[in-house]
Amino acid sequence: PPPPPPPPPPKPPGGRPPLTPNRPIKGAEPVTPQSAAPAKSDDRLVHVTLTATPNAEEEAVFAEMLRKFLARAAHEREVLKQRSEEVYQRLASLAVFLSEPATLIEREPEYLFNAVWQFAQEFDRAYLHIIKCAGEVDS
Repeated sequence: PPPPPPPPPPKPPGGRPPLTPNRPIKGAEPVTPQSAAPAKSDDRLVHVTLTATPNAEEEAVFAEMLRKFLARAAHEREVLKQRSEEVYQRLASLAVFLSEPATLIEREPEYLFNAVWQFAQEFDRAYLHIIKCAGEVDS
């Protein structure tokens, strides 16, 4: 026979049961299909809506901290997005230089790095072979 199921987890200190999706949060607005809809296409990472509660002052401080963080994060995201595009453009030009298709970067960037590594190894081998043949290196 199969083993018995594990016992339920102990209740947290204070006797408060954990939040579940079916249990509403006290003071929270119910989730409707409109409020649960995905973020609009304004390219923001997070949409935050605050409502007044007994801890409104604490929430206002938190909201201001979050607003500052999101502003910095949005700026950093744009910088990283731009740098990423520059890297892809440079890798595409490197691929063309190595006689590989520029679209290779979007599909298999690791293939290009392998090609660069193979090129470097072959170059080193050829250089050592030339020096050896010229009599400048004893083997």
